[in-house]
Amino acid sequence: IYFELVLTIKEYMRQVIEIENEWLRETAPHFYKTKCLDDDSKVKKNA
Repeated sequence: IYFELVLTIKEYMRQVIEIENEWLRETAPHFYKTKCLDDDSKVKKNA
């Protein structure tokens, strides 16, 4: 979860906190499905 998005030549997120997938399933199961949360292949990772 991030609080602020800064747009320059690149995008930067400020005040970021990592959350557990399970928290989304518990708090909003109508928005998040287990298959979507567990599929890390769609996550863009910067090397």
